[in-house]
Amino acid sequence: MLDSNNNEPKFYSCRYDAAFKEVFLNDKNRDLLKAIIESVIGEEIIIEKTSNVELLDGNVNVRKKRIDARVKATGKVVEIEVNTETDNEYKPRNVAYIGNIYSKYTFRGDRYDENTDIIQINFSYGISNKEYIREYFIQDKSGNKFVKNFKIYEVNMQKVKETWYNNAERDKFKYLSMMDLSKEELEKIPKGEDVIMDKYKKEIIDKNDDPLFQEFMSREEDERKMFNTKLYNAEEKGRASGIKETAKNMLKDNLDLNTISKYTGLTIKEIETLR
Repeated sequence: MLDSNNNEPKFYSCRYDAAFKEVFLNDKNRDLLKAIIESVIGEEIIIEKTSNVELLDGNVNVRKKRIDARVKATGKVVEIEVNTETDNEYKPRNVAYIGNIYSKYTFRGDRYDENTDIIQINFSYGISNKEYIREYFIQDKSGNKFVKNFKIYEVNMQKVKETWYNNAERDKFKYLSMMDLSKEELEKIPKGEDVIMDKYKKEIIDKNDDPLFQEFMSREEDERKMFNTKLYNAEEKGRASGIKETAKNMLKDNLDLNTISKYTGLTIKEIETLR
């Protein structure tokens, strides 16, 4: 897919979940994955296994839920979600995902396991949180945790990105900021400044230079746009149908045409056809 100037292929940063998976779920890049997870949870981890998986809820009539990444680390299971287009549904959806994982790792053997930390990290865009990283627990008003091994982190990726140009905060969030840097921003990073950033820069630029990756991303983006267009059209059709039903009910209540037009947005002529 060409950019708006039709000069060169579009650059896909790791704000796109497919690009994220290509870079961070590659076994040779576990050091990159380790760096971003540690930047969020604030402690060192040892990664044992990574996977891109689908969850089933036991109902064959329900579509499979694909999570972006699951990381098994020593004493921890970390689920990662890249929420590019944040809407009102992503939070309950993601809680459903982590709930599946929590049940799998807790209901094992002859006792309930609270020794394995179950963690979800949401790299989210378009959210209004003032914090760089917000932590969620299951707890009461006094801060007493209902269970000790369940935690959700929500990373405000746009706010974190701002620290790239803030010397006071840059080092703290540099590995998170780099995930959404443009090609031009990445190329300005001096080589040898940081081994993690050097490697990430090479990996994401090389991946974008791959024609097969560009073809895949272009097709995925087109499919997403087509889906969104169909959804919008369906919503508009439903809205129009609802407005007409409202107008019919108002006619039954003998409201005058001007009043109906005012509150439904329909023209007098359109209302008259509904009699």
